[in-house]
Amino acid sequence: MISEPGTALRVASTAELGEGVPHPVVVNGVDVVLVRRGDVVSALYGRCAHRGALMADGRFAGPESMGLWSRS
Repeated sequence: MISEPGTALRVASTAELGEGVPHPVVVNGVDVVLVRRGDVVSALYGRCAHRGALMADGRFAGPESMGLWSRS
């Protein structure tokens, strides 16, 4: 998907977003992960800054963090 700077771009509907479940999208060639908490949807950079792994492969660990590798 390509958009003009400063314009909104619909990438998913709220019906597609599970509660606390990372939902990956690519916007203008950039990996983004969407996370819904109730009525609030957050859009985060989709790659781990430390390892470059896809954040959507992780799990939502709480309001401030996402963990990529759980040791279960």
